[in-house]
Amino acid sequence: MRVSFTSLRCYALLLLALLPTALLQATAPVIGTTNFNSSFSVSTGLAGPAASPISALNAGTSGWDFSCTAATATSMSISAPGGGVSPGGSTDWNIRMSTGSGTISVGSATVSSNDHSLFRLNSVYVRISMPPASLANITITGYHSGVAVPNATLTLSGLITNNTAWNLFDVSSITAFENIDAFVITQSSTTAVITQVAVDNITIASPINLPLTLIGFSGQRTDNKVDLQWTTAQEENTADFEVQRGDNGADFSTIGTVQAAGNSTQTLHYNYTDALPVTSSPAYFYRLKMSDLDGRSTYSPVLKISVPTSGLSFSAYPNPFREQLAITMEAPEADKAQLTIRNMNGQQLLRQDLSIQKGTNSFPLPAMVRLPAGIYLLNIATSHQQQTIRVLKIE
Repeated sequence: MRVSFTSLRCYALLLLALLPTALLQATAPVIGTTNFNSSFSVSTGLAGPAASPISALNAGTSGWDFSCTAATATSMSISAPGGGVSPGGSTDWNIRMSTGSGTISVGSATVSSNDHSLFRLNSVYVRISMPPASLANITITGYHSGVAVPNATLTLSGLITNNTAWNLFDVSSITAFENIDAFVITQSSTTAVITQVAVDNITIASPINLPLTLIGFSGQRTDNKVDLQWTTAQEENTADFEVQRGDNGADFSTIGTVQAAGNSTQTLHYNYTDALPVTSSPAYFYRLKMSDLDGRSTYSPVLKISVPTSGLSFSAYPNPFREQLAITMEAPEADKAQLTIRNMNGQQLLRQDLSIQKGTNSFPLPAMVRLPAGIYLLNIATSHQQQTIRVLKIE
């Protein structure tokens, strides 16, 4: 969906002086719509300035624990102006980004829920900086469990004459922005850059209380079937697991049910084999609907199983992540591979030799829990090729 900048109202923002403050005490999330216009009565620095990523922990009455990350930003802050001029009111949460040199140069930003709770994005403002009369191309995309949600996207493109313009993304009519846990704002123009994001209006979903402790969910594709495995560390009053499959990461249908243990304090292993339909999809997405005997239920993270291609491909899940991270590889043949992990300064932090089989391979990366929050480069090299992807660890 595209709209012209000429149809948008532009807002001027008085630059606020951020107070050097610490993170506020975390509180329980507040369920329902919040527009961030009544949370703070005075100018409040929620977090920062600090290096990317930066978090706000359920500050004030807004009750949203989130992080913001910008790959090229060396200084970020999250604040509520409290009476200053801002696009959506006096206390929208403003996320400011800049480089160490003082020249603002940020091409994209990711705003994500720290505890992976779901929310419905209604509107957000993006402030861009550029030479007068420049072209801009900004896109906002919703994500769920590290996967872009189909149709959860809006692009604003056109000529901008105000070099400090606030631009409104009103996505309240796009139902695909329901039940996301992150959104990414990208500026593809070579001259226009994102300098600030104002979180204007979201709806926070009910917090998820798992009836069990799920410590692993993985799958491997072999020919025309997918073998799924999951592990629990503790179960209380559990009833069953519904295995659900989809082909777009957003829409799912139940394909089978596995009986749960009921009550257990031991590590339990489950499995399910899915015979794939005759009509093939480029990728299949799986999740577990986990229910207890009282009728309550919740969902596991989404697992993506790709169709093997002619070459090596791999992905990391979830991304962004907090503690647990795993890589999934699609290999055209059995081979030896070497995984290396480096930080953004090029320093090698981990090297691991892997034996990969033809088809889908999954490898957990427990060592990532020891690394600080930040962006890391994962490289896979086989005897024929190599690929590198970026992953983001949040606090």
